[in-house]
Amino acid sequence: TPTGFVVDLLDGIAAAEGWTLEYVSCSWSACNHMLALGELDLFAPISASEGRLRRLDFNRQSLYVNWAQIVMAGKEVIKSPLDLSGKTIMAISSDPHFGDLKELAEQFDIKVRFLEVDDYESVMAWVDQGPANAGLVSRATDRKIFDMHPVVKSSVIFSPAEIRIAVSPLKGPLLNARRLQRLDYHLTRWKSNPTSLYYRSQERWFGKDVKVEIPFWILWVLAGVLILALILAVGVFVLRRQVSRQTGRIQQ
Repeated sequence: TPTGFVVDLLDGIAAAEGWTLEYVSCSWSACNHMLALGELDLFAPISASEGRLRRLDFNRQSLYVNWAQIVMAGKEVIKSPLDLSGKTIMAISSDPHFGDLKELAEQFDIKVRFLEVDDYESVMAWVDQGPANAGLVSRATDRKIFDMHPVVKSSVIFSPAEIRIAVSPLKGPLLNARRLQRLDYHLTRWKSNPTSLYYRSQERWFGKDVKVEIPFWILWVLAGVLILALILAVGVFVLRRQVSRQTGRIQQ
């Protein structure tokens, strides 16, 4: 039985609209192909940028904001993309973020060894148990996988994207417009109500945050800011005393 944040929202909308949904299990590329052939009515989740690239119609209200995340075992130190140099990284071959990571590595001339698997659970397992140094996952990765494989989220994130619902271009513009309008209607209504299904499901699937590594350089920056503020405060105090003395001499 399919489960997840998107499934909760679609089931809620279907119940309100009287729709009967049949979920189809397929890979990313296969799902896109089936949508183009009209074998699927709806396709979610898909980023807005990916939908534009494939010239698909999609709803206006985003389901959530997604991004790519580098995870690592506790012994690794990855604070920036440059720290990926010389490391082995696990990724899903069909993950759109995989192409973004490759492009990022090429731009900064980062020598990385990529290994490809079929699902995020395999990515986590290879990072947790070795021999991979790091893994590429999505922000929307199932929290249960993090519980099974206690990896650490690094501070390296990239490719933020709004996640939408796309419709098949072969289903007709009027039918698609009607479906997208109803999807946006319910999402807009739910987002304005803090106790709605949207926020309850969001808390269920995204509420428990996983341990995130705080970059060490941030601590140095904060310490520097505090020291600078202290120096400025002392300087202002000294300058005020000097001005006060000079003002007194001028009055005399």
